[in-house]
Amino acid sequence: MEEREKRNGKSVGLRIGTLNVGTMTGKGRELADMMERRKVDILCVQETRWKGSKARSIGAGFKLFYYGVDSKRNGVGVVLKEEFVRNVLEVKRVSDRVMSLKLEIEGVMLNVVSGYAPQVGCELEEKERFWSELDEVMESIPTGERVVIGADFNGHVGEGNRDDEEVMGKFGVKERNLEGQMVVDFAKRMDMAVINTYFQKREEHRVTYKSGDDIVICSESREQVEENLQRWRFALERRGMKVSRSKTEYMCVNEREGSGTVRLQGEEVKKVQEFKYMGSTVQSNGECGKEVKKRVQADTTASARISACLVDISSWMTAHQLKLNPSKTELLVIPEHSADEVMSYCNEVSVSRTQTCSDDRRAVY
Repeated sequence: MEEREKRNGKSVGLRIGTLNVGTMTGKGRELADMMERRKVDILCVQETRWKGSKARSIGAGFKLFYYGVDSKRNGVGVVLKEEFVRNVLEVKRVSDRVMSLKLEIEGVMLNVVSGYAPQVGCELEEKERFWSELDEVMESIPTGERVVIGADFNGHVGEGNRDDEEVMGKFGVKERNLEGQMVVDFAKRMDMAVINTYFQKREEHRVTYKSGDDIVICSESREQVEENLQRWRFALERRGMKVSRSKTEYMCVNEREGSGTVRLQGEEVKKVQEFKYMGSTVQSNGECGKEVKKRVQADTTASARISACLVDISSWMTAHQLKLNPSKTELLVIPEHSADEVMSYCNEVSVSRTQTCSDDRRAVY
């Protein structure tokens, strides 16, 4: 995106982008060369996997401000061209998923926010924590200042913009999922726009990164697991993909023998006692205690939120000389598997709302 603002007869031009780098280890110079080649002034990066709260030169005059708490996951950062490093007034490192920089460029106050939303399979609590942190950052920015968010939101806002014309264009990708709906809702709350949906691109340029689904290989022996794992590796490599060694793990269910390992191309695969698949926890001892506990806690959290909402509604009604009738108050529980269908239906029958003109001061990728 190119950010422009005329002030006192001057034109301030910035080229701003966002990129999930997978890891910053060994990629500093490559990133600097890419920014130089594409004339990018500011780049938000996600999944840096660098532990610490620092600023570091990555070459060619570019400097990375980053924050992370684990060298194996998450981490966010903002890369600045050398001429803008001295313009930094404030750095807010909120978490390993959200951080922001405030710059003053020729009298224009610009806030750059880098975000990395939890993936689809993550816990709802983790997703809500991310959006809460992002909301807090946005609410702390004065209204008169400009804001650009570069983030990997891990969601699809979908093609078309029916009923959402004020926050997005027609050129999204695929169908909207729950995570994509969160992006749209956020844009509406903050009076922002999902910028990349306004530009029509060639089909091959609409998606810049594809990742395969998680695969579970089940076999009766370690030898069979290794054999099937090799088959998958060959099949993926023929199609230009590869097995992620850092994310590949194995687990023995009700193991009787304590020796032996699983290897991939001569390297030992990490052994675990439990793992998550499709949002559920699978344990090596065949029990399901952790999954039951997780779901009970989730139910308790949801009940607390519903109770808080009812208290707010009751307070509002009391202030307007009304009263909430507990005997007529009912609760509809929507099964998880049909949430997307309900959301789609609600969008179709939603009441018309007044559309407001945006001053274009905020943008979200």
